[in-house]
Amino acid sequence: KTAGQYARGRVQRVYLPYLPVGIGMALLYSILPQLSAASRDWAWLPTLTLAPVNAATALSVAWTLKHEILFYTIFGLGYFSGRLPLVLGIWCAAIMVGLLFNLPPSVVLAPINLEFFMGIAVAVLSRRGWAPDWLLPIGAAFFAIWLGLGADPRLSPLTGLAFALIVLPAIRHERAGSFGVPSWLTFLGASSYAIYLVHKPVISVVARIYSANPYGLFALAVLAGTATGIAYYWLVERRLLQLKFGRLQLHSQRGLSR
Repeated sequence: KTAGQYARGRVQRVYLPYLPVGIGMALLYSILPQLSAASRDWAWLPTLTLAPVNAATALSVAWTLKHEILFYTIFGLGYFSGRLPLVLGIWCAAIMVGLLFNLPPSVVLAPINLEFFMGIAVAVLSRRGWAPDWLLPIGAAFFAIWLGLGADPRLSPLTGLAFALIVLPAIRHERAGSFGVPSWLTFLGASSYAIYLVHKPVISVVARIYSANPYGLFALAVLAGTATGIAYYWLVERRLLQLKFGRLQLHSQRGLSR
């Protein structure tokens, strides 16, 4: 895969489903600023580009996408320059220095970026077949520690480490046929990005319509957010990705035929 194909693939996978929702929220807030229940500053630059700047996006949950785009950029630069371990090592060291010296918060040095390194470790170790079962209780312990500390979102690397330790042996057991993933769960996984994109605006609408019972509100919000996300995946995201990836596959087939 070339650098251009890599960049195009990331743009297609992240931006195509995101932009209709992100721009839609930006236009709504621009025309009807009173729609926001809280006074929240946002900017067009990160909303349109997901650039790793401290300004917020119009779609509130898209702050995580800024970290994702940052990772893809740094990973791509390291991979296609042939210096991936060095580039990732420098970035990881910079994050640790930022934590050690309590540097001002930034997207680039945020501790949540360490979770990308955990994902890389899971991919490498699972390919090598190292996934002992004793990682499961350790992962559960880290998750319990995070809960005991108040489930603080700022400590999310603890949950990232917990699930990395749990996923490793789970991958091995799935490959060995110890269990299978139901098709409905696979479909929910395919829809997860769409659910992520639309759930917050949908929950906001539901909360304004119904607030009689907190448990009922929770159930209704989960149902509405999930159903709307699935609909967005089926009607919008899936079609966009099929169109773009279909063209890429066509080019690949032509290349093979030559």
